[in-house]
Amino acid sequence: MDNSYYSSQTTALSAIIRNPPHAPQTLTYPQRPNVGNVNDNWVFAQFEGNDDAEHLRTKLRSILDQQWWLLNLAPPGNDLDEFVRRKRCLFCGKRRLLAKRAMRCVHRHLDYHPP
Repeated sequence: MDNSYYSSQTTALSAIIRNPPHAPQTLTYPQRPNVGNVNDNWVFAQFEGNDDAEHLRTKLRSILDQQWWLLNLAPPGNDLDEFVRRKRCLFCGKRRLLAKRAMRCVHRHLDYHPP
């Protein structure tokens, strides 16, 4: 039997052990909801502890079915404004100095970056 085969296998294995692949980064925000598919679990996990959670989830479900959302275009109106209240992002509850920054927070939660 050829010992060079085992030697090369051992060398390759030790290289993998010494240099493990980098662990995937933990995302601060969820990845963009599954465009065009069922997002029920993701939607249900949003707005925890908010008194208006069910209404916000219903609004979110309707947005995820909109053509502009599916094509990653700018919303035709102020459809996302409902997720900001008094400079607070309703996804995470963080208060921002400006409503515009709270809206950016909403965009990050949705992983929504229209051109």
